[in-house]
Amino acid sequence: MQKIYNLLPIMMISKKNVNGHKVNYEEYLIELLNASLNFMKITKSENFREITKQSNGECDAEAGDYQIDFKLLVPTDFMQYKTMSLPNIDYKNIKHGFISVNDNKNSLDETLKIKANNAFVNYIGNLCLKNKEELLNIKDKESILKSSINNMLVNNNILAFIPCTFDDKTDGMSFIKKIFGSLLSIRDDLNKNTFITFLQGDYFYIIQYDNGEYILFDKVHKIMLPTFNDLYKLTYLV
Repeated sequence: MQKIYNLLPIMMISKKNVNGHKVNYEEYLIELLNASLNFMKITKSENFREITKQSNGECDAEAGDYQIDFKLLVPTDFMQYKTMSLPNIDYKNIKHGFISVNDNKNSLDETLKIKANNAFVNYIGNLCLKNKEELLNIKDKESILKSSINNMLVNNNILAFIPCTFDDKTDGMSFIKKIFGSLLSIRDDLNKNTFITFLQGDYFYIIQYDNGEYILFDKVHKIMLPTFNDLYKLTYLV
């Protein structure tokens, strides 16, 4: 059976410090917005910037009066298992072109990687089997879907990031509709913008979801996202 997607490495979606500098996926999502011609139309060419002081319910980035919240669509246990399986990494010599990587007990534990991958497979399997009402009726705080459901309920404009890459032969939008359609429908009555982004080939595709309609809002070449490219280099130095 052909694999239709690959997950981005955890280093590209986790939050970390590299020699005192905070690096995370939200930085390259801001670069994505600023490289999007259609987002620049929304903001009248004003660039997005990070909202540095946030309280619960506040957005992650703003441009003028327009604010947007970033939501990572993965189960919490996937992130936990993946982060635990990372080796110890020393970035002190990165300016000289190399970093030091030391395995630890967890990074040598192959079962953590298997658990992480199983968590994501279970996540998308559960999502595509449930309708909107069934999702909203989930009360168990430990459910692998609960954090994503809560993310959809926020009364903000959102950019939902699905950290998957698709090859050029795969219809990424059809995948989004099939797996995430019920989840996205939770936002039908919020009167807020809902965008979804994923990587296909060399491009970040931005889909706008609007009450059951899926519109290709924009696509941006990954070369326009310097932080993404830097993280990619760091990831594959390991």
